[in-house]
Amino acid sequence: MLTERRHQGCTQARIASSTPGERGRRAGKVESSTTGGPWAKRTVAPFRPTLAPAVWASVSGLQRDAASHERRYLEMIQQLEVWQGQASVAGSEPIRISSFLLARCLGIDNLAAGMIAAAASLRDIGNLGVPSEILRQPGPLSSQEWRLVQRHTIVGATLLGGSDSPMIKMASQLALTHHERWDGTGYPRGLSGEEIPLAARVLALTDQYDALRGCRPHRTPRTHRQACKVLLIGDERTSPRHFDREVLKAFAKIHHEIESVYESPSTRARTNQAERQEPA
Repeated sequence: MLTERRHQGCTQARIASSTPGERGRRAGKVESSTTGGPWAKRTVAPFRPTLAPAVWASVSGLQRDAASHERRYLEMIQQLEVWQGQASVAGSEPIRISSFLLARCLGIDNLAAGMIAAAASLRDIGNLGVPSEILRQPGPLSSQEWRLVQRHTIVGATLLGGSDSPMIKMASQLALTHHERWDGTGYPRGLSGEEIPLAARVLALTDQYDALRGCRPHRTPRTHRQACKVLLIGDERTSPRHFDREVLKAFAKIHHEIESVYESPSTRARTNQAERQEPA
């Protein structure tokens, strides 16, 4: 069951354990009103399933199987990234957590925020279709090389397309749209404003923060303070006009929480290891 707590003006969520029986009783409660009109005190009658226990067990088993297949599918794709040497520097955990926190701060419900977080780790899966020497190139890219890099959005959406899983559908949408910009200067389709899905507007900001904090062939990682300055004020490549204003406001509210995600010992260890493995 998902429960909530309030912190610094924004909602965060944590997962609380419960037994299947408890979840069923909570999910199935119905109200039976007594006399006295709509404002009368109400009593709650427990839900009693009418289907045979064997049927409920079968449905639960199918749900578990679907979740298991989805996890194996994600693991397979992520292993392909590792094999190609294209996995993100600090792993996908920081961007998953920061995307979840930002989505919740914007008022997105737990289920949808969790789906955004899970899908965020596959945002750049299309890089499998880009030559690794281009992705690791330390200098500026030629116009032809840049067009190849931009195509990773379309490749990623294609790789993830055709699934019946809501999460994989979300991942396909995010792979295609997370480089679109609020002012219409992004790619691949030049969408602007609310033409860009809200989930992609969230990921656009957390992806840029992740890129700034991470180690890249052409520059060293930025500190949290430096990354915030780039996002909120801008530099020669990034402008606040690239992001939804409401998403920027939410980021400004919870930026210390996002900083703590990237400053955790496990994230620092992964980043340091990746930096040691970078070619000189």
